[in-house]
Amino acid sequence: MLILLPFLALLTTSTAHPPSREHAKANDGLTVQTSSGRLHGKIDSAAPNVRQFLGIPYARPPLGDLRFAPPVPLDQSRVNIEAKAILPSCLQYFTASPANAFNQDVLEYNLGGLNTTGRISEDCLTLSVWTPTTSSHRSRATESHRKGLPVIIFIYGGGFSTGGQDVPYQKPTQWIQRTRDHIVLVPNFRSNIFGYPSAPGLAQQNLGTLDIRTVVNGPKRISLHLAEILCT
Repeated sequence: MLILLPFLALLTTSTAHPPSREHAKANDGLTVQTSSGRLHGKIDSAAPNVRQFLGIPYARPPLGDLRFAPPVPLDQSRVNIEAKAILPSCLQYFTASPANAFNQDVLEYNLGGLNTTGRISEDCLTLSVWTPTTSSHRSRATESHRKGLPVIIFIYGGGFSTGGQDVPYQKPTQWIQRTRDHIVLVPNFRSNIFGYPSAPGLAQQNLGTLDIRTVVNGPKRISLHLAEILCT
């Protein structure tokens, strides 16, 4: 069976600047003030050249009256966020536990068992950012580098039915560890019936796409000032 996966990576016009030496020395660049809150990130020992800011909320939880509504951006600039773990993916039939047909038996729908999406929840509108500690081309005093590193917004595959930030083979950690030439931002977005309900009684149908647009259209709102990401 041939399975086509609609992966899409969008290269935005945003750029990112490395932290000042004084700021990086003060906190290793892992605590940054942003318009999305004061973030406290982490560095994994398996990827020491990559700073990770994980599970950053970008919209109000789509619960209750917001379940089938467009995303409502958050105003949480004064909130402290422990951005050290990927939070649950949006509701879907792929999940690592409990055991079910899709992670035990029908593996052709699960990329041979490679899709091991973990926890799932309706409260899932978060994004994660992976950024190099330093650029591999810092010594190149080129105009393009002085303007900063490119920011890639990666929209994971899954046919708008499955997917998330925690699918192992889609995480950009090792890619950035190896190249240190770019920054990757991955948002969760609502999928299947919660993102694309096709219900005539609803004013909006493409809720998952609206989730994505909230992130893609707002790079200035999601900025890590004085640290790895300074979107312009």
